[in-house]
Amino acid sequence: MKLQNGLTPLVVLLIAAVVITTAIGGLSAYSKIKESKDIENKPEEIPDFYIEEFPTSTPTPSLKPTLKPLPTRIPLSPTLLTAKINVQISDNGTPISDSSIYFFLRNESSAQEQIIKNANSGYWTLSGLKPAKYKMYVSYSYNDYMNIEKNCDGCQNKEEISNPGSCGYTVDLSAGDNIQLFCTLRRVKPLSSQPVDFQPSDDSTPPNTNIYYPQPNGPITYKIDGQICAIANPPNDNSGPEGIETEYRFDNENWSGFTVGRGYLCTPSLSNGPHTLSYRSKDRVGNVESTKTLQFTVNIPGN
Repeated sequence: MKLQNGLTPLVVLLIAAVVITTAIGGLSAYSKIKESKDIENKPEEIPDFYIEEFPTSTPTPSLKPTLKPLPTRIPLSPTLLTAKINVQISDNGTPISDSSIYFFLRNESSAQEQIIKNANSGYWTLSGLKPAKYKMYVSYSYNDYMNIEKNCDGCQNKEEISNPGSCGYTVDLSAGDNIQLFCTLRRVKPLSSQPVDFQPSDDSTPPNTNIYYPQPNGPITYKIDGQICAIANPPNDNSGPEGIETEYRFDNENWSGFTVGRGYLCTPSLSNGPHTLSYRSKDRVGNVESTKTLQFTVNIPGN
Protein backbone atom coordinates (compact mmCIF):
# COMPACT_ATOMS: atom_id res chain seq x y z
CA MET A 1 0.00 0.00 0.00
CA LYS A 2 1.15 3.43 -0.87
CA LEU A 3 0.43 6.69 0.89
CA GLN A 4 -0.78 9.81 -0.92
CA ASN A 5 2.78 11.14 -1.24
CA GLY A 6 3.75 7.90 -2.93
CA LEU A 7 5.83 6.60 0.02
CA THR A 8 5.25 3.25 1.61
CA PRO A 9 4.76 3.05 5.43
CA LEU A 10 8.12 1.35 5.87
CA VAL A 11 9.96 4.19 4.23
CA VAL A 12 8.19 6.73 6.42
CA LEU A 13 9.20 4.85 9.55
CA LEU A 14 12.84 4.78 8.46
CA ILE A 15 12.85 8.52 7.80
CA ALA A 16 11.31 9.23 11.20
CA ALA A 17 13.92 7.08 12.94
CA VAL A 18 16.74 8.97 11.22
CA VAL A 19 15.30 12.37 12.25
CA ILE A 20 14.87 11.33 15.90
CA THR A 21 18.41 9.93 16.09
CA THR A 22 19.85 13.11 14.62
CA ALA A 23 17.94 15.27 17.09
CA ILE A 24 19.10 13.24 20.08
CA GLY A 25 22.73 13.46 18.90
CA GLY A 26 22.50 17.22 18.50
CA LEU A 27 21.03 17.67 21.96
CA SER A 28 23.82 15.58 23.50
CA ALA A 29 26.51 17.62 21.73
CA TYR A 30 24.89 20.87 22.86
CA SER A 31 24.84 19.67 26.46
CA LYS A 32 28.54 18.82 26.36
CA ILE A 33 29.44 22.22 24.87
CA LYS A 34 27.38 24.05 27.51
CA GLU A 35 28.92 22.03 30.31
CA SER A 36 32.42 22.83 28.99
CA LYS A 37 31.67 26.56 28.89
CA ASP A 38 30.20 26.49 32.41
CA ILE A 39 33.40 24.92 33.70
CA GLU A 40 35.49 27.57 31.97
CA ASN A 41 33.41 30.41 33.47
CA LYS A 42 33.28 29.00 37.01
CA PRO A 43 35.40 31.19 39.44
CA GLU A 44 38.43 29.59 41.03
CA GLU A 45 37.87 28.56 44.64
CA ILE A 46 40.24 30.26 47.17
CA PRO A 47 41.59 27.98 49.89
CA ASP A 48 41.01 28.88 53.53
CA PHE A 49 44.76 29.30 54.19
CA TYR A 50 47.99 28.86 52.32
CA ILE A 51 51.43 28.23 53.83
CA GLU A 52 54.18 28.74 51.32
CA GLU A 53 56.74 26.88 53.40
CA PHE A 54 54.74 23.63 53.12
CA PRO A 55 53.17 23.59 49.64
CA THR A 56 52.82 19.79 49.44
CA SER A 57 50.57 19.36 52.48
CA THR A 58 47.50 20.96 53.94
CA PRO A 59 48.08 21.60 57.68
CA THR A 60 45.22 21.47 60.11
CA PRO A 61 44.64 24.88 61.74
CA SER A 62 45.41 24.89 65.46
CA LEU A 63 43.23 26.63 68.03
CA LYS A 64 46.21 27.16 70.39
CA PRO A 65 47.64 30.74 70.52
CA THR A 66 51.03 31.29 68.93
CA LEU A 67 53.69 31.90 71.59
CA LYS A 68 56.43 34.41 70.69
CA PRO A 69 59.93 33.61 71.92
CA LEU A 70 61.19 35.75 74.81
CA PRO A 71 63.55 38.58 73.74
CA THR A 72 67.22 37.93 74.15
CA ARG A 73 68.58 39.76 77.22
CA ILE A 74 71.52 41.92 76.16
CA PRO A 75 73.92 42.74 79.01
CA LEU A 76 74.43 46.47 79.53
CA SER A 77 77.80 47.97 78.82
CA PRO A 78 79.85 48.68 81.97
CA THR A 79 80.10 52.28 80.73
CA LEU A 80 76.33 52.71 81.14
CA LEU A 81 76.40 51.36 84.69
CA THR A 82 79.03 53.81 85.93
CA ALA A 83 79.69 57.55 85.94
CA LYS A 84 82.56 59.84 84.93
CA ILE A 85 84.01 63.02 86.46
CA ASN A 86 86.13 65.53 84.55
CA VAL A 87 87.97 68.27 86.46
CA GLN A 88 89.78 71.33 85.11
CA ILE A 89 91.54 74.19 86.92
CA SER A 90 93.17 77.25 85.42
CA ASP A 91 94.68 80.58 86.38
CA ASN A 92 92.43 82.88 84.32
CA GLY A 93 92.57 80.43 81.41
CA THR A 94 96.22 79.39 81.84
CA PRO A 95 96.77 75.75 82.90
CA ILE A 96 98.23 75.37 86.40
CA SER A 97 101.05 72.87 86.86
CA ASP A 98 101.53 73.49 90.59
CA SER A 99 102.10 70.04 92.14
CA SER A 100 100.91 71.22 95.56
CA ILE A 101 97.34 71.29 94.20
CA TYR A 102 95.40 68.03 94.33
CA PHE A 103 91.92 66.64 93.70
CA PHE A 104 90.00 64.94 96.51
CA LEU A 105 87.12 62.48 95.92
CA ARG A 106 85.09 60.60 98.53
CA ASN A 107 82.25 58.11 98.02
CA GLU A 108 79.91 59.04 100.86
CA SER A 109 78.23 55.61 100.76
CA SER A 110 81.33 53.40 100.95
CA ALA A 111 83.64 56.00 102.59
CA GLN A 112 86.29 55.25 99.94
CA GLU A 113 88.57 58.22 99.27
CA GLN A 114 91.00 59.19 96.52
CA ILE A 115 93.61 61.94 96.55
CA ILE A 116 95.13 62.63 93.14
CA LYS A 117 97.98 65.09 92.73
CA ASN A 118 98.11 67.64 89.95
CA ALA A 119 100.31 65.79 87.47
CA ASN A 120 98.56 66.83 84.25
CA SER A 121 98.52 70.64 84.32
CA GLY A 122 95.18 70.97 86.04
CA TYR A 123 93.22 68.16 84.39
CA TRP A 124 91.74 65.08 86.02
CA THR A 125 89.46 62.40 84.53
CA LEU A 126 87.95 59.66 86.68
CA SER A 127 85.90 56.91 85.02
CA GLY A 128 84.07 53.81 86.23
CA LEU A 129 82.56 55.47 89.31
CA LYS A 130 79.65 53.65 90.93
CA PRO A 131 76.41 55.62 91.37
CA ALA A 132 76.41 57.25 94.83
CA LYS A 133 76.77 60.58 96.60
CA TYR A 134 80.30 62.00 96.21
CA LYS A 135 82.24 64.77 97.86
CA MET A 136 84.74 66.26 95.41
CA TYR A 137 86.94 69.32 95.45
CA VAL A 138 90.22 70.80 94.26
CA SER A 139 92.51 71.64 97.19
CA TYR A 140 94.94 74.56 96.93
CA SER A 141 96.92 76.87 99.20
CA TYR A 142 94.70 79.61 100.60
CA ASN A 143 97.76 81.88 100.80
CA ASP A 144 98.78 81.32 97.17
CA TYR A 145 95.49 81.27 95.24
CA MET A 146 92.05 82.85 95.19
CA ASN A 147 89.10 80.82 93.94
CA ILE A 148 87.28 83.42 91.88
CA GLU A 149 84.88 81.20 89.98
CA LYS A 150 83.61 77.62 89.96
CA ASN A 151 80.93 75.61 88.23
CA CYS A 152 79.73 72.03 87.93
CA ASP A 153 78.06 71.13 84.63
CA GLY A 154 75.68 68.17 84.68
CA CYS A 155 75.76 67.87 88.48
CA GLN A 156 72.69 66.64 90.34
CA ASN A 157 71.68 67.91 93.79
CA LYS A 158 74.95 69.79 94.20
CA GLU A 159 75.89 71.34 97.53
CA GLU A 160 78.73 73.83 97.60
CA ILE A 161 81.84 73.19 99.68
CA SER A 162 82.94 76.50 101.20
CA ASN A 163 86.00 75.42 103.17
CA PRO A 164 89.07 77.66 102.71
CA GLY A 165 91.47 76.42 100.05
CA SER A 166 88.90 74.20 98.35
CA CYS A 167 86.81 74.40 95.19
CA GLY A 168 84.10 71.79 94.78
CA TYR A 169 80.72 70.32 95.61
CA THR A 170 78.91 67.35 97.06
CA VAL A 171 76.87 65.77 94.24
CA ASP A 172 74.74 62.75 93.40
CA LEU A 173 76.16 60.57 90.61
CA SER A 174 73.87 58.32 88.58
CA ALA A 175 74.72 55.63 86.03
CA GLY A 176 75.83 57.20 82.75
CA ASP A 177 76.55 60.65 84.21
CA ASN A 178 79.44 62.61 82.69
CA ILE A 179 79.95 65.75 84.80
CA GLN A 180 82.43 68.62 84.52
CA LEU A 181 83.92 70.51 87.49
CA PHE A 182 85.58 73.83 86.60
CA CYS A 183 87.63 75.88 89.06
CA THR A 184 89.19 79.21 88.13
CA LEU A 185 92.00 80.20 90.49
CA ARG A 186 94.04 83.35 90.64
CA ARG A 187 97.51 83.66 92.08
CA VAL A 188 97.68 85.94 95.08
CA LYS A 189 100.26 88.70 95.04
CA PRO A 190 100.83 89.40 98.72
CA LEU A 191 101.39 93.01 99.63
CA SER A 192 104.46 93.19 101.83
CA SER A 193 104.97 95.73 104.58
CA GLN A 194 106.92 98.92 103.92
CA PRO A 195 110.67 98.21 103.54
CA VAL A 196 113.00 99.76 106.10
CA ASP A 197 115.13 101.59 103.52
CA PHE A 198 112.12 103.23 101.84
CA GLN A 199 112.48 106.98 101.31
CA PRO A 200 109.38 109.13 100.59
CA SER A 201 109.31 110.48 97.06
CA ASP A 202 107.38 113.15 95.26
CA ASP A 203 104.54 110.69 94.58
CA SER A 204 101.20 112.42 95.16
CA THR A 205 98.99 110.01 93.21
CA PRO A 206 96.72 107.75 95.29
CA PRO A 207 96.51 104.01 94.52
CA ASN A 208 93.77 102.55 92.35
CA THR A 209 91.84 99.55 93.68
CA ASN A 210 89.51 97.36 91.60
CA ILE A 211 87.25 94.53 92.71
CA TYR A 212 87.63 91.37 90.63
CA TYR A 213 84.77 89.39 92.21
CA PRO A 214 81.87 90.00 92.19
CA GLN A 215 81.32 92.05 89.07
CA PRO A 216 79.20 95.23 89.33
CA ASN A 217 75.61 94.19 90.04
CA GLY A 218 76.78 90.58 89.87
CA PRO A 219 76.23 87.82 92.45
CA ILE A 220 78.33 86.26 95.19
CA THR A 221 77.40 82.58 95.01
CA TYR A 222 79.66 80.87 97.55
CA LYS A 223 81.42 81.44 100.86
CA ILE A 224 85.14 81.48 101.62
CA ASP A 225 86.05 80.05 104.99
CA GLY A 226 82.40 80.45 105.98
CA GLN A 227 82.38 84.18 105.19
CA ILE A 228 80.98 86.41 102.45
CA CYS A 229 83.97 87.78 100.54
CA ALA A 230 84.76 90.05 97.64
CA ILE A 231 88.13 89.69 95.91
CA ALA A 232 90.24 92.73 94.96
CA ASN A 233 93.04 92.97 92.45
CA PRO A 234 96.35 94.19 93.87
CA PRO A 235 96.06 98.03 93.82
CA ASN A 236 98.12 99.93 91.28
CA ASP A 237 100.34 102.71 92.59
CA ASN A 238 103.20 104.84 91.30
CA SER A 239 105.31 103.92 94.33
CA GLY A 240 104.87 100.20 93.75
CA PRO A 241 102.65 97.64 95.50
CA GLU A 242 104.68 97.43 98.71
CA GLY A 243 102.99 98.80 101.79
CA ILE A 244 99.59 99.47 100.24
CA GLU A 245 96.75 99.05 102.72
CA THR A 246 93.04 98.72 102.04
CA GLU A 247 89.97 99.32 104.19
CA TYR A 248 86.36 98.50 103.39
CA ARG A 249 82.88 97.98 104.75
CA PHE A 250 79.70 96.20 103.66
CA ASP A 251 76.51 98.25 103.74
CA ASN A 252 76.51 100.32 106.95
CA GLU A 253 79.01 98.23 108.89
CA ASN A 254 82.02 99.85 110.54
CA TRP A 255 85.11 100.39 108.41
CA SER A 256 87.60 97.56 108.69
CA GLY A 257 90.58 99.92 109.10
CA PHE A 258 93.56 100.11 106.74
CA THR A 259 95.34 96.74 106.71
CA VAL A 260 97.74 94.91 104.41
CA GLY A 261 95.82 91.99 102.93
CA ARG A 262 95.77 89.43 100.16
CA GLY A 263 92.79 90.74 98.28
CA TYR A 264 89.99 89.14 100.33
CA LEU A 265 87.43 91.64 101.63
CA CYS A 266 85.21 89.57 103.92
CA THR A 267 82.38 89.90 106.39
CA PRO A 268 81.06 87.15 108.70
CA SER A 269 77.56 87.13 107.21
CA LEU A 270 75.25 88.82 104.74
CA SER A 271 71.69 87.86 103.89
CA ASN A 272 70.75 86.89 100.36
CA GLY A 273 69.77 89.96 98.36
CA PRO A 274 71.26 93.31 97.26
CA HIS A 275 74.19 94.91 99.13
CA THR A 276 76.84 97.62 98.79
CA LEU A 277 80.60 97.34 99.29
CA SER A 278 82.62 100.53 99.98
CA TYR A 279 86.43 100.43 99.77
CA ARG A 280 89.59 102.55 99.38
CA SER A 281 93.36 102.05 99.60
CA LYS A 282 96.33 104.03 100.94
CA ASP A 283 99.86 103.79 99.58
CA ARG A 284 103.08 103.84 101.58
CA VAL A 285 103.56 107.61 101.23
CA GLY A 286 100.09 108.31 102.62
CA ASN A 287 98.08 108.99 99.48
CA VAL A 288 94.50 107.86 100.09
CA GLU A 289 92.21 106.72 97.31
CA SER A 290 88.74 108.22 97.03
CA THR A 291 86.06 105.89 98.36
CA LYS A 292 84.56 103.59 95.73
CA THR A 293 81.34 101.60 95.95
CA LEU A 294 80.19 98.37 94.34
CA GLN A 295 76.58 97.18 94.10
CA PHE A 296 76.16 93.39 94.15
CA THR A 297 73.83 90.63 95.33
CA VAL A 298 74.31 87.60 97.55
CA ASN A 299 72.76 84.43 96.12
CA ILE A 300 74.00 81.46 98.14
CA PRO A 301 71.72 78.41 98.54
CA GLY A 302 70.89 77.79 102.18
CA ASN A 303 72.41 81.09 103.32
